Amino acid sequence: MPTYHVDIETRSRADLKKVGAHRYARDPSTEILCISIAEEENEPVVWHKEPIIWSDKDVDHLYNKPAESLLKKISQPDAVVYAHNAQFEIACLDALMEKTTGFKPPAHHQWRCTAAMGRRAALPASLEKLAETLKLTNLKDSKGKGLIRKFSVPQNVGKKKGDFIDPVDEPEAFKEFCDYCIQDVRVEQDIHRTLKDFELTGFPLETFLLDIEINCRGFPVNLDALRNAEKLVNEETETLEREFFALTGLKPSQGAKLLVWLKERGFKHDNLQAATLDEFFENFDEDAETYCPELSAALKIKKHISFASIKKIPTMINCAGPEDNRVRGALVYHGAGTGRWSASLVQPQNFKKPAPYMESLSPQAYKDICEGCNVDWLRLNYGPPLEVIASCIRHFIQDGKPMLNADYSSIEARLLAWQANEEWKLDVFKGHGKIYEAAACQMFGVTMKDFDDYKKEHGKPHPLRQKAKAGELACGYAGSTGALVKMGALKQGLKKRELPGIIKSWREANPSIVAMWGSIDQASKSSLKNPGKVFPFGKGCSFFSTHTAGMKYLFLKLPSGRKIAYPQPQIIPQLRWTEVVFIKDEDGEIIEETSMKKLFNPTEEQIAKLRHRESLGKPLKEAKKPYIRGVRLGEAITIFSQLPKSTHWGRVEVHVGIFCNNQIQGTAGDLMSAGLFNAEKNGYPTFITIHDEALSEYDPLAGQSADHFVECLTKLPPWAEGMPLAAEGGIVEFYLK
Repeated sequence: MPTYHVDIETRSRADLKKVGAHRYARDPSTEILCISIAEEENEPVVWHKEPIIWSDKDVDHLYNKPAESLLKKISQPDAVVYAHNAQFEIACLDALMEKTTGFKPPAHHQWRCTAAMGRRAALPASLEKLAETLKLTNLKDSKGKGLIRKFSVPQNVGKKKGDFIDPVDEPEAFKEFCDYCIQDVRVEQDIHRTLKDFELTGFPLETFLLDIEINCRGFPVNLDALRNAEKLVNEETETLEREFFALTGLKPSQGAKLLVWLKERGFKHDNLQAATLDEFFENFDEDAETYCPELSAALKIKKHISFASIKKIPTMINCAGPEDNRVRGALVYHGAGTGRWSASLVQPQNFKKPAPYMESLSPQAYKDICEGCNVDWLRLNYGPPLEVIASCIRHFIQDGKPMLNADYSSIEARLLAWQANEEWKLDVFKGHGKIYEAAACQMFGVTMKDFDDYKKEHGKPHPLRQKAKAGELACGYAGSTGALVKMGALKQGLKKRELPGIIKSWREANPSIVAMWGSIDQASKSSLKNPGKVFPFGKGCSFFSTHTAGMKYLFLKLPSGRKIAYPQPQIIPQLRWTEVVFIKDEDGEIIEETSMKKLFNPTEEQIAKLRHRESLGKPLKEAKKPYIRGVRLGEAITIFSQLPKSTHWGRVEVHVGIFCNNQIQGTAGDLMSAGLFNAEKNGYPTFITIHDEALSEYDPLAGQSADHFVECLTKLPPWAEGMPLAAEGGIVEFYLK
């Protein structure tokens, strides 16, 4: 099949970053200025709209006439068309190509994406950063940003203020813009050539093409309700900001000055992130005496104004197409390192869960918002208005008629049991499915009857169920006490002193899973020491290492055959030890709190120093002195990856827990893709997938049903034979989860 590479430059009054590619492409002011195309490995040429006369006649052959023949070729059904971040080219050419050039745009099945190839290679996805990382000869032209400001957006100064600079007004500068577009195609060609082993074929290609259809279909939002909510948010925010200024003399957005003001009044933290404010209020009751009333009042206002979910309301309004109220382009193919979808724009994947008291109230509160209630009504009937609106954020995904939803049940726990062949757990999932009760039976020696009897007598679940649940949620990926805390064990009423025992009991109850961790560790390191050789583990999984794209790679092959990539892996010496401190627990009892420490490439002196500290042994509790134990020298794997909580890239450790997580979550993503293929083939037009849940349009007249939708999503592909996949589904008015 003939292959082409495409890049376009446009202009519009719409802000691409605010409205997304599809809403941008459909804006009446959006126009295509030029299209650069290359056939196979040939030099790119460019088509442009304006009849421009260049001062340099030697460049005429690059423009328009040669490009027109390629514009015709890329619309042929056998052509394969590449772009970098193809979602933009798809949206713009679908909306504008025929109107602008007279040629039909490529069909969706023809598209491929070099940014998607970069994500599959676990490298930076931007054209500029990807080219730099791959050390390509062709790099992105640095003049581009200035030329985009000149031609692609309305001017904000000078004679042209509020209007565009036309290419005919500055032909030489526009020639530079065309050359910039051509250079992007050259870079794209180099990326495609270098990343040939990450080509979209087979199962990944099917998923990519499905992603295009879902993104172009878009998900519906209730624009009228969103506009009502925006008015409520603005009204309440203005009131809170006035109160905040009267209290502090500052705006909530003045972070640095506000932090100083708070610290002067006893605030002990170094930032005002949401997690920090949550921690402050979790401990507020016990530490209330150390804080002045105005401090807590200011932080309460700051916390309410800072709800991330309410900031999604204007985003949904901006991104929704006015012709059908649909938000398009919200999914990112292979956006997560495991290959699962991630999100852009509205990002429904990280919508706020309702506040606990709002879980049952949010549907009615949402209906009140739809009907135009005021902030006083929300405050009187539900609570703080901004928190109420944030708790309703999911429900704005709605198109005025019933929809279908299906949600995989405990898919990660099921996959983990299947991969490790943890038989008792597989039996539970194939049977009654009460995994937390069954886990408690395995961990603590109770029976299922004990749970029934306890609930009959006390009217609530047995307390051991909570401990088992904490273990199931936190321990599967080799997690320890830190994972339990992160998963909310303490918030759920467990005590710090109970956590080590839960870890120990869970691991003893799941010997096959623990054994698989050892297999993962051995296979990953063995594959790096023996390039080209395959080391299997689990069920249909394996590691192997090889050289591609100019660097060494470690690959984790999943049961589907898809591979997760880890670039530039290295095995390095690592010193690990456990640091123990004595603390008072919730009841005032002195207990040991442990944390795992590690040191890469330790010196002999550092090793000797730590082993000496370990030899001193455990001090008396009364001494309250920290001590260390379990000093051991081993090996660690590091890769080139994005640094945690940063936009920068560097060396990052990948350990057994991460590999196991990738193995399971990657396979979960593959099962979702396979399920969505089945749903599409059976006439269910899915419009979004959110983690382990999918939403689809519903047409009862076509014989559709929630049960059949679930059946489509849970039909196992051949490579997942025996996996106890299950899902719950129903007919819903709006997105609920």
